[in-house]
Amino acid sequence: MWKKKRFIGRLGAASITVMMLATIFTSNGAYAETELNWIEGTGQSVTLGDDLAELKLSEAFVFLNGADTQTFQQESGGVPSGMEIGMVFPMDDAQNWAVMFEYEDSGHISDKEKE
Repeated sequence: MWKKKRFIGRLGAASITVMMLATIFTSNGAYAETELNWIEGTGQSVTLGDDLAELKLSEAFVFLNGADTQTFQQESGGVPSGMEIGMVFPMDDAQNWAVMFEYEDSGHISDKEKE
């Protein structure tokens, strides 16, 4: 089973405020021992948010859902925005980056309502 501990030595605090961003993390050394639901890629699709999108996850990556992404952010010294809907990490230990997905439901105005 793929565990958070795999990244503890090289991932650390990050505050990400854009919808999708690749970030290099640095270690800060202080972590709680919360068990996260890491989903290992097998070529399956994973759902982002409440059926907002699907992401095909290859064997080279692992995925965290929105709630686990927020927990990971907090335990890594970051400040979750509450808009996190998922996070992807490479399985390769030589790569230290991650992609975080956020979603803000800012609304939609139809052309009929524009006036």
